[in-house]
Amino acid sequence: MELIAVTLRGIRKSRNNLVFWGEIPRAVTLIDEAEALLESYSRWSSKDRNLIKTKTRTPARWVPPKASELKLNVDASVGEAELEGAIAGVLGDSNGSLVDGFSTKIPSRAASLAEVRAPVEGLKMLEDKEEICKKRIRVTVESDSLDLVRAVNREMEASWEAKALIFQAQQILARLHHISVAHCKRTGNQVADWVSKTHR
Repeated sequence: MELIAVTLRGIRKSRNNLVFWGEIPRAVTLIDEAEALLESYSRWSSKDRNLIKTKTRTPARWVPPKASELKLNVDASVGEAELEGAIAGVLGDSNGSLVDGFSTKIPSRAASLAEVRAPVEGLKMLEDKEEICKKRIRVTVESDSLDLVRAVNREMEASWEAKALIFQAQQILARLHHISVAHCKRTGNQVADWVSKTHR
């Protein structure tokens, strides 16, 4: 039952992505995301941890960065009514230790662009870190939104709604050559996903 409920939520989200982004829903992706979300909830919700039992595929875990490098995982979460949301980022080192992070609530008028705002805010945070910039520490910013990552990396054109934010991200990356943006599987982005959900 839990998987059905999460899948229905994913269908609703896919409908919104189609309306706001023009993104064609993919059934396989929808099922994978539903399974990942359910596993994330099972793992991080101690209250209901023993109530949810489901078989899931072996997920791709978070992969730590190389020694002396950092990784910033970012994600966004929008409420069921699509009227509020939050974005979050978790900065970790090669040992898996938390170095820094952020979480910000998103007003209703910006909820549809929450997924795009997450890496932009993350890049702004990194640009403000004097130590990272001065020492040119290599940082990989990871998002589980493939289209977003491709747009930031100029591999595809962004939707007209997202162009201004995508441009901001590209401008920051142009100034910080030691920072890159990459795609990760949703199951490798569970901590940022959890933080964004708990702060909306």
